[in-house]
Amino acid sequence: VAHTPMAELARIIRFGLVGLLSTGIYMGLFALITRLLPPVEASVLAYALSALVNFVMQARFTFRQQALSGSSAVRFVLMHLFC
Repeated sequence: VAHTPMAELARIIRFGLVGLLSTGIYMGLFALITRLLPPVEASVLAYALSALVNFVMQARFTFRQQALSGSSAVRFVLMHLFC
């Protein structure tokens, strides 16, 4: 994998795009789920689902990983729980 300045800039842009997409997914899910659940529960569920999409998209699209590993999933979950 090339680590040229242009490749790094492209990765930063992909990272931001995935973040924006995940935020949009969260907002849309929250709007839909609040029709069925109270706001706190809807927020937790929407966050969990958008975090899952974020994990897969960051791994596949941003960092171009061919396979998703359990250890990277655990690190991702821990980061979301404690940060």
